Amino acid sequence: MKKLILTFSLFAFIFSLCSAQHDSTMAFHYKTDKYDCAIFSKKFTDAYTGGKHFSPNRDDVDKAEYAIAQKLLLQTDTTRQIGFIYRNLKKYQRQYFGYVANNGHKVLYISLLWTEDKASMKDWLTNVVEIDGGGAYYWKIKYDMDSNTLYDLKINNQE
Repeated sequence: MKKLILTFSLFAFIFSLCSAQHDSTMAFHYKTDKYDCAIFSKKFTDAYTGGKHFSPNRDDVDKAEYAIAQKLLLQTDTTRQIGFIYRNLKKYQRQYFGYVANNGHKVLYISLLWTEDKASMKDWLTNVVEIDGGGAYYWKIKYDMDSNTLYDLKINNQE
């Protein structure tokens, strides 16, 4: 009888593990001493990327972060706020989304959010955080993984 109960308990435990579903909108939290990121899976869809999605991994994020550190100051910035952004890179939390562009290249869409705005950051691991205004505290950029280029820098308008 004890064997039967033990076997049944073990079966129930394994079944519960197998049937537990991961929240597909929950991002993987990846934090280093230089950056704090929410990496969203390919199951997460949003209005930014359309087309086919893929799930970025830590290596993808590391490459993008290296490109940001090395090439951000080379981006076109009509707002003249890129210097502030560059000096404060560690003060942004990032949201990463992967998609395949029309040219077939893998692209990371990166949304950077000021960490000191606690109200806006409460759901950053489960939802796209959209902020109107805020200037250099909220910005977005794309990283083409195949060509190792940054492009489409968008710094929020000041309001």
